[in-house]
Amino acid sequence: MPPEIAGFILLLLGVMAAPMAAPLTADSFAGERERKTLELLQMSPVSATTIFFGKFLAILPFPIVVAIASQWLFYALGGIPVDYVLKAMLGTISASLLLNGGALLISLKAKSVRSATQMSVVLSLPLFFAAQAGFRCYFASYALPVGILAASVFLLVICTAMSLKKFRSM
Repeated sequence: MPPEIAGFILLLLGVMAAPMAAPLTADSFAGERERKTLELLQMSPVSATTIFFGKFLAILPFPIVVAIASQWLFYALGGIPVDYVLKAMLGTISASLLLNGGALLISLKAKSVRSATQMSVVLSLPLFFAAQAGFRCYFASYALPVGILAASVFLLVICTAMSLKKFRSM
């Protein structure tokens, strides 16, 4: 298999795994609201920040681990350059951070788990289109995967700060 096609498949594995946690993230706060347990959670002796990060950090590794394991398995079959695998893994982490940050914010604003899940999954569509349209540029560059990861971390920090502020004010 040509390395370019193998890299594209690796990148798609990562982008497809990223939305796996969107339903879990959507349920984290919208589910509490829907089950009418959000107020009880907020009245517990544990700080709002601890509850918030405990819920979020319990979900965040899930899509990253699944995607990287599947990419590693695909790599183990042979014939793929290591730099393609590493770039695909950076893409996986970037996609997961972006989607879970957005899903977290949506979960705090949505009225139901169903609407939060649907809106969170819709966030993945631009990632699929970007992976299809830009995979050649992505794999041809060393700076682009790192830059996208940096931008994803930055956006995750913004989404997390906004979400924490929203959770504290509920």
